[in-house]
Amino acid sequence: MKIIYIEDQLAQNIKTIIFLFKQVLGKKRIKQLEKIKESGYIKEEKLIEIIEDTGIIDVASNFPDALKKFNNHLKEYSLFIVDRNLAKEPIYELSDIQQVYPDYTEEQYDNFFEREGDFLLELLISSNENYKTDNFFFLTANKDDLRNREFLQNHIDFKRFKVENIIEKGDEHKLVDLINNIHNLDIILENKVYLNYLKRIGEKTKGKFIELMKNKDKNDAVSIFQNLVLIRNIFENTISHLAKTIPDHNCWNPKNKTQLLMWPFIAWIKNYNKENKVCNFRYNANSIIYSSLSSVWSIGSDFGDHDGDGKRKSNKGFQPTSNTVNALVYELKDIILWFGDILE
Repeated sequence: MKIIYIEDQLAQNIKTIIFLFKQVLGKKRIKQLEKIKESGYIKEEKLIEIIEDTGIIDVASNFPDALKKFNNHLKEYSLFIVDRNLAKEPIYELSDIQQVYPDYTEEQYDNFFEREGDFLLELLISSNENYKTDNFFFLTANKDDLRNREFLQNHIDFKRFKVENIIEKGDEHKLVDLINNIHNLDIILENKVYLNYLKRIGEKTKGKFIELMKNKDKNDAVSIFQNLVLIRNIFENTISHLAKTIPDHNCWNPKNKTQLLMWPFIAWIKNYNKENKVCNFRYNANSIIYSSLSSVWSIGSDFGDHDGDGKRKSNKGFQPTSNTVNALVYELKDIILWFGDILE
């Protein structure tokens, strides 16, 4: 999951950006930002490029761009840091907004002008994703003098929004601990290389990997089963995507051309020569990759699958533990790296 940072005066807020996102930015990006600030020659596009290079923070520097990101990526955000006033020079026109959000009316243009963040809050509350607004924070130059106070007060009265989440500029330290302690951020930072490859498959697969990393150490039977289901799904999506990029195999189900026959494909990768009793591994695979492919698919199929009625399959003998899950996680990571090398 990501942070979205919406601020229409990025050049004037480099110091604040470094203060807020120090842990996420890292030393190299901080030096880049400081160098740009010292030069006095500040291109907004370059600032955004450096910040978004983290893979964790999305940046919008005007209201139309903010609406576009809300429309396209709302599910990805776990923390919202929003400047309430997004009406900097040059002032946007109604037509600029309607290009990305056609339903925006002239009345809304007048009502939310210089309080565009309020409209973004309204979008979040009215979305069908059941978002909580606990992690939606307003930045404002004047906390005590808020136009459209009635709009916010209504949400505050009905506990859809907390007044504590309105933060006066210059007092952003309240957000730092929250940013640094979001569990997902640590997971994304530690697993960035794997997530970059999984992103090629799709956001759902990437999200499943993050969920797996969050819960992989749980040792109750239900969590272990759920983790094995995630491993199986991530594995299937990864190998199926890989198979589509490799033209020289014939491992698709004849009755369903979109379904990969996993064991035949794994055997094809191994390419065992019976006559010479040697493996001629394909696509830079070796015994490490073959062992990982076999293990993840075998255990995932046995313990991370369910019967036709949706119930967990009954398996006799030794049962998987969190150790089993973690062993498969490491094998899955090697498979993802191998997958990424082939794509590159």
